[in-house]
Amino acid sequence: MNFVESIKISLYKYIDFTGRSSRGDFGYFLLFYFILLIVSEILDQAIVGKTNFIDNNYGPAYLIINLLLILPSLSLSVRRLHDINKTGWWIFLSLTIIGFIPLLYWYFKEGDEGTNEHGKDPLFELRKNNQIKKMSKLVKYLFIAPASIIISLLIILGSLIMLGFLPDSNIVYKDKQISESIKTKLINHKIISKNDKIRFFYSEGFISIMEGGQLLTNDQLIVYEENENGIIETSKMFIKNIKKVEIEEKGNAFSNDIFKIIGNDNASFESMLIYLPFESTEGIDFINILKNQ
Repeated sequence: MNFVESIKISLYKYIDFTGRSSRGDFGYFLLFYFILLIVSEILDQAIVGKTNFIDNNYGPAYLIINLLLILPSLSLSVRRLHDINKTGWWIFLSLTIIGFIPLLYWYFKEGDEGTNEHGKDPLFELRKNNQIKKMSKLVKYLFIAPASIIISLLIILGSLIMLGFLPDSNIVYKDKQISESIKTKLINHKIISKNDKIRFFYSEGFISIMEGGQLLTNDQLIVYEENENGIIETSKMFIKNIKKVEIEEKGNAFSNDIFKIIGNDNASFESMLIYLPFESTEGIDFINILKNQ
């Protein structure tokens, strides 16, 4: 079965949670889904000027595509589990972080030959005509296994970021987006006081926000960084003492913009560097406040 035929069947069976589907059908649908997500990024950029992957913004095209494909995705996932003779209820493992690992293994596991308790073999005709070749162990261990591990780690990492356990280095948090846990950490490390109101916050940390970052309160720009001894070093400049803001280095999709904040004669520092995600809307607002103070 080719790509187009496989996608047609998967969409046609969008509410069919019975029977079996091969791993080929599952792989084709994942590819189809990925292509549509890329298209949605392009459309949302054209429609609202923001995208999900870069700006963490759920645009109309992204939402519509996901709403249309949620049922076909669920039903296909259940049929894929049936193909290895497992109940579809295992799909609820996806609600846990660690559960993605066995699910990915099962989704890409070779289906049962012949009829099992969930129905007929979807590849029966191909097997009968000897049109299916067994996957070699070399391919399994050198390609499939590492790919599954990488995908699992990426899913776990994404889940930890979404749940707030890890910082997201693509987002500049603004006002109400800043969680109480972030504020508490900043207060406990004496970066801000309890009375400070944070207007913008960004951390380039990977494991912890304490690795380094910058924030803007009502009256101060604060830059902090954890040194090699684990001590937080903080630099602060009153907004009223900012003389000029210059672009030190233009970023791209893989690096941050770097801005040089130059102080006047009353400033605590001659200059400070801050790092913000490339072309982030909130990052631009952050900089405009400093420029227009």
